[in-house]
Amino acid sequence: MVLCSGRVSVVLEPDGREVAAIEKGGYFGEMSVLTGEPRSATVIARGETTVLELTAEQFRRLGEHSPSALERLGITAL
Repeated sequence: MVLCSGRVSVVLEPDGREVAAIEKGGYFGEMSVLTGEPRSATVIARGETTVLELTAEQFRRLGEHSPSALERLGITAL
């Protein structure tokens, strides 16, 4: 997911401790999309937000078309 507007918090379960905040232009969920592993945290909107959801296939095609986009995310292998 790419955060197009707003702010979200990344929290760990079960205690709900906030471990990160993501603002416009940030992203989350990329590793779970690529690996299929269960998510390790929950993301909670902090007000009105807009997100762009990419499927695993769309994410892979992005990497094929623009490897530098994935490099910016710190992902080097698909």
